[in-house]
Amino acid sequence: MRWVSCILVGGLLWVGRAGAADVCSPSVLCGGHTDDACHADEGRCLANTEGIEGCRRKAAGCSTVDPGCWDTTGQCFGSVGSLPSGWQARCTNLNTICGQNHGLQCIEIQGACLATFESDAVCTAFEKSSSCGKIAGFSDPTCLAVVHKCKEIPRDVALARSHRPASSPDNGSGVTPSEPVDDPVLGRKFALGDARYTGQFPRKFLFGAATSAHQVEGDNTNNDWFAYERICRDPKLRPKAGVSVLGIKIQDLCQRWELSGRALRHHERSVLDADLDRARSLGLTSYRFSVEWGRVEPKLGIYDQNELAKYRRDIDEMKRRGLEPIPTLHHYTLPLWLSDPADDKQARKGFMNPQVVDHFKRFTRTVVEKLGDKVKYWSTLNEPVFEFQAGYIAGVFPPGRVGHGLDAKEALKNMVLAHAAGYDEIHRVYKEKKWAPPVVGFAHGMMYVKIAPPYEVGGVPIDLHTKAAKQFHFITNDMFIEAVHKGCYRLRREDACDESLRKTLQGRLDFVGVNYYRSVYVHQSIPVSVQAPYLGGLFDNDLSASPYVPNTNVRHKLLNDLGWEIMPDGLYRILAHVRDLTATPATTHGLPILITENGLPQNIAKESAATDMRAPYVLGHLQSVLRAMRDGVDVIGYIHWSIVDNWELGEGYTPNAHFGLFSVDRTDCKA
Repeated sequence: MRWVSCILVGGLLWVGRAGAADVCSPSVLCGGHTDDACHADEGRCLANTEGIEGCRRKAAGCSTVDPGCWDTTGQCFGSVGSLPSGWQARCTNLNTICGQNHGLQCIEIQGACLATFESDAVCTAFEKSSSCGKIAGFSDPTCLAVVHKCKEIPRDVALARSHRPASSPDNGSGVTPSEPVDDPVLGRKFALGDARYTGQFPRKFLFGAATSAHQVEGDNTNNDWFAYERICRDPKLRPKAGVSVLGIKIQDLCQRWELSGRALRHHERSVLDADLDRARSLGLTSYRFSVEWGRVEPKLGIYDQNELAKYRRDIDEMKRRGLEPIPTLHHYTLPLWLSDPADDKQARKGFMNPQVVDHFKRFTRTVVEKLGDKVKYWSTLNEPVFEFQAGYIAGVFPPGRVGHGLDAKEALKNMVLAHAAGYDEIHRVYKEKKWAPPVVGFAHGMMYVKIAPPYEVGGVPIDLHTKAAKQFHFITNDMFIEAVHKGCYRLRREDACDESLRKTLQGRLDFVGVNYYRSVYVHQSIPVSVQAPYLGGLFDNDLSASPYVPNTNVRHKLLNDLGWEIMPDGLYRILAHVRDLTATPATTHGLPILITENGLPQNIAKESAATDMRAPYVLGHLQSVLRAMRDGVDVIGYIHWSIVDNWELGEGYTPNAHFGLFSVDRTDCKA
């Protein structure tokens, strides 16, 4: 299995690609560690994909060809000997390396520049000099530029030096922060050149991995996703072929799905326990999972005590391994008695049902009474705004509603009310049982929003997108937090708050869970303006291929295998924004934030050591977390999606949607 580890060694952050389990042996070089990534306390060697022997040859002047073998003493970054010829050709000119090339593993032979991750434009400020310390003006923590033939590694590469205290205005990184520039969507300024940051995570910081029931348990036949998988594959039942909403063609989506089936068999004790062992082997300290509502309440008002006992046992196994359990009560799936996409008699499906809030409140109490004495952190809902957009407007998720803007508004309102009811019920049970107070939030899917370039008519730019992008940001990122924290429910920022709901909603949030994967360009859309204007607009991942924004050569910098833009700096900006959004005069740092999901979809079958992006992806985003914490954001943990490759909603088992730290051989899962 190919996997990536993120562990703490002596309080420092380490990220590395791991190879076969027998490549590392205890030695002074690797500090006695036998983990696959071969992380060294002494800073001698930062991981390698071919074994520690290559790292022992550092005295020979980087004779190793392994680009993952980094010598943190500053002598070299490895060589490009093992890279494909196409990459080597791109690494011949410094301007190309730091200005035009988007290749993550483009390592210049003399050690002049290590890749551009997403912000190639700002990397053009790279200065060729005889000293280290004049690399100015770039914002991306993984744009690892160093001066030609320079023998000092930047701080974001030399992780072993991350404990060194700041001694200058540039924090010792050799990067002088630029003047802050406006972010027109977030409405604040951000400085470039200040993103490269490393340091220590607090001892109690939660490192974890996540799953959800339908995606890993298997045989979840009593929920709306089980029914929708089959409906979507039936041309007679699924929405009209060719319909494209939110940039997704429903026909194409259905055709690429493989039924979830037995998934990863996490409902089987031995399989789950083995993956919990793997989580612990990575040094993780938390585990996020979801409770399957359709298993626990298979029929309205009838609860399966065996299923509740099973989840209680699962939590015991997590705690026995030192993993803090973080259950989610609703992760995209609803029981069939509440939402059956195939049942035409269900006029008000899912969250359109006016009784859904009471149903969720009762389900919450039942689960919490059974599990609460073993749980501190609860997430009520997972990505409610995404669920509302995909299921009640785009029709690509259950219940499959397409273009029903008015119905969708009711669904979204009920999601907000369900969270508030669940929050109250959790706290009420803990108070009745005299347990220590719980910490309750929700996992919020957030994207960093950028404005698509304006149209041009006769060479004159006409901006139709700024307003759309700002509204898209509000409904996607701000609306739900504002509702359950401040008690202000509204679908557009310019609207007045619904004062009738303020008392019901205000103060129903102990932490904000942030699910962050990508940045997007948002543009105005006539269909959205007509059917659901409160959405603002549509987003694209690559404007050069967009049918909605013609005549533009603006591209995203680096796309993952699902076509999403990778932008670690976007996470920093989102975290800073959540701090500002939740701050009060009494708590200027805002609510605590738990990163409940972040990860990279990657087809590992087509990757090599030179093109594998998972470790740099994790590193770049963790650096953004550290930077945010340095700037006063109260981040309490980072949970990676996912511990294993699983059945992805909307993607199935397609190789391009493999998010796992562990790969999976599913040949024994299909029987």
